[in-house]
Amino acid sequence: MTMLDKGPTYLEPGLFEGAPMRMLRGLKVHANTVSHARLVALEETFPKTRECLGHPEFNELCRDYIDYPGVTGFSLDQIGRKFAEFLDARLVADEIRDLVRVEWAWLESYHAAEAVPLELADLAGLSDAAVLDMEIVLHPSVRTIGFDAPPHEVLVSEAPGLANAAALMIVRPQEQVLMSPLDFAQLAATGYAAEPVRICNLLASLGELQDGTELLPTLISLIGTGAFIGLRGFQA
Repeated sequence: MTMLDKGPTYLEPGLFEGAPMRMLRGLKVHANTVSHARLVALEETFPKTRECLGHPEFNELCRDYIDYPGVTGFSLDQIGRKFAEFLDARLVADEIRDLVRVEWAWLESYHAAEAVPLELADLAGLSDAAVLDMEIVLHPSVRTIGFDAPPHEVLVSEAPGLANAAALMIVRPQEQVLMSPLDFAQLAATGYAAEPVRICNLLASLGELQDGTELLPTLISLIGTGAFIGLRGFQA
């Protein structure tokens, strides 16, 4: 916004047509329009955060955030990418910052690439050896979020069990975005499957945790949420 700060004398001669003051007024109108569009985009990106903070405080934070380094270069659909980082710098409460992280992860999951999820029915009829040899990887829509503080009550109400969970998983296996609390074993499994892995190796890695984890129930619960896609050995 240097042109707006320094006035019409900053404009290079011949850059625009018309009197300098008229050009400056036009630039101000354009800047106000862009600023308003960014504020609206942030409201639409973080509706739960806006509701929890209240409109005045949320709006004030958003206006300051627009000037945060790097934000002006974001498209409207990416405008919220650094909002959690900004709130951290502003020392906003952990539960609010985590709520922002969840809302942003939800949006990323919603817009993630389509992929056919591995389902329990896909394993029916396969031998134990074939199941163990199957190669899987996380569904592209999976996002996992750990928490720096007890999760906000808004999240707990939408994902029962989250208050005592190790993390939250967000995934869109079909049309609907789902939120599922994860225990430590489930969270570890999503980490192991971030890259393609055979089921036998995934179970072996979980077994090395030596925390009494029941291996198959952990795997089955994640398959039930649509957290994986099948690669080698999988028939869609």
